[in-house]
Formats: sequence, structure tokens, C-alpha cells
Amino acid sequence: MRTPSPRPAPAPAAGRRRAGMRAGARRLALAVAAVVATAAGDALSPAFQPSARPAAAQPPTAEPTVTTAATAQPPTAAPTPIPTATTPPTPRPPGILKNISTRGFIGRSQHQVLIAGFIVQGGPVKVLVRALGPSLTALGVPGALPDPYVSLYSGQTIVAENDNWNGDEDVQATGLAPAHPNDAALVRTLAPGAYTAKVAPSRPSVGVALVEVFFVSGAGKLSNISTRGLVNTGDNVMIGGFIVRDGPVRVLVRALGPSLTSHGVPGVLANPMVSLFQQAAPLTENDDWGTRPEAAELQAAGAAPAFPSESALILDLEPGSYTGIVRGVAGGTGIGLVEVFNLGP
Repeated sequence: MRTPSPRPAPAPAAGRRRAGMRAGARRLALAVAAVVATAAGDALSPAFQPSARPAAAQPPTAEPTVTTAATAQPPTAAPTPIPTATTPPTPRPPGILKNISTRGFIGRSQHQVLIAGFIVQGGPVKVLVRALGPSLTALGVPGALPDPYVSLYSGQTIVAENDNWNGDEDVQATGLAPAHPNDAALVRTLAPGAYTAKVAPSRPSVGVALVEVFFVSGAGKLSNISTRGLVNTGDNVMIGGFIVRDGPVRVLVRALGPSLTSHGVPGVLANPMVSLFQQAAPLTENDDWGTRPEAAELQAAGAAPAFPSESALILDLEPGSYTGIVRGVAGGTGIGLVEVFNLGP
């Protein structure tokens, strides 16, 4: 009789759970990547250009036979080679963050809304702010918020607000008008400063919504973007997307939960973790910022989160579309904050 081969030992339960989480994260990242890169002209890095092929080797020239002359001739001096000037490489421009978006679940509490924060630097910027709900249904997102409402703030002052964008000429002129009339959108030119966009239901309801801030034009730039929202499980985790344009950037990404308690936010996410993707390709992830190789850099820059259970990472990114997914460790839920800071080239 043949002795049957022993069966492989089953993978540990924790390993299966982590593999399932990563597979789900990749699926979510791919679903949201198309929404993040909606604006025209936001192409990824140029395709790799292979270097020119070397010229084919020439066959060696046969050496002439030396003939002994009656009188030796003095050797001819070799000409001094003229050095060829080398053109220095053109420095790449610094990159910028552009077209931020975050998808999350909006609940019934006043704290369970989506709040996107951003900073305008270097000059005025015209922005388009969108709050999508019904449009997400066509993208395969279940349980979308039926009628979102968006308010734009400078400090505690409302700069603009909208419920149902339908027919707004300024929104249509951007070429990025929402697909559904019940979505909200507004266009404003903003002076340098800090702003927040709050998305809430226009009538009592719950569901998944997407808040977006698009750079339309202007001399300034967007920087230091963040979104606060309710982190649930499954497809209702918090997904933040952003685009890097013009050149490489060094970014700081943080996922906070317990730190929000000191700001009066109840029901925070106790142990957040963050995963970063380019399109659907995973780049890196972190649970507990002190475990990162750049933990000392975080502390030296004063950017380390206040709690060891919070997450952070620093990395260099080339131009392209990126997605950060924030979820609770071991299926935890609560209000969390995802932040992306431009640290320069």
C-alpha cells in the first residue's frame, strides 16, 4: 500500500484573518482609485524609456606589418583631447498634493459625519468641493447616502454650502459635475488659510458618502490634508485618496484615534491601522507608529502621534494616485482621523 502524503498544517487563524484583510483592502483601493483620479490631466508618472541600444561592435582593424626603415622617423605627437562639456541634469520640480477625497460611513450622531480639512498656501486657489452619495451607487458602492449636504468653513465661519448641485454653471464649467442631481457641489476661490468641508445628510439618513476637494486653478497649492470620520468594518472603513503632481514628494501619513478624545470627540477608534496603496498595489502599512523604521524621524520632527496605538509612516512618493485605508485592529470601530502632510521633495 502507498503511504498517503501528510496533509499540510492549516494556516494560523490570525494569518488567515490578516490575509483576508489585505485582500479586502486591495479590492477597496482598486474601487476608489478611479474616483480619486477623476480630474482630467492627472496622469501617472511617464512610462519608462529604455536607454538607447549600444552600437554594434566593429571588427578589429588588422595591424599593419612593421617595415624596418633605413632612417628612424621621430614619432608624431598625439593631439591633446578636447574635453566634452557635460550638461547637468535638469532638476525635477517639487511635487504637490492635489485632488483629495475620502470615503466613509455617515451615521446618526452629530460626530459621525465626514470632515475634510486642507490648507491653501502660496496664493489664492479655485477649488471644487463635492459631496457624493447617489453617484456611488453606479460605482457599485452599496448603502450610499441618499442626499448629502456640504458646508465649507474657514474657522467657524461658513464660506459656502450646497444641497443638490443641479444646474450650477460654475460646477459644470469645471467638467467635474456630479452624475446625480442629489449630490452636492460648490466652486469657490479661496485665499491662503485653513479650511474644512463638512458632509452630512440633508435629511435624517445614514450611508456611505465621498467628500472631495479638487484643485481647479490658481497660484497657490493644497497641502496638509486630513479627513475625520466613522470607521466601521468591511466595506465601510475609511478610505482617503490623494494625487501627487509635478514631481516627487516626501509625505507623512497618520491614522489617529485616541488623540481625538482630547478634542472632545466621543467614541474614538481605539487602535487604528493604515495601509497605503498606489492604485491597487500595496505599498506599506502600519499598526503602532513606534514599530516603524522612521520612528526616530517622527519624534525628531514633532510628528509622532500622542498614543502608541496610533499609526504613522513617512515615505517618498512619485507622481500618481494613492489611497490610504484606515481600519480598526481586530475589527474595532469608532471615529478616526487620516492625515497626509507634504514634507517637501
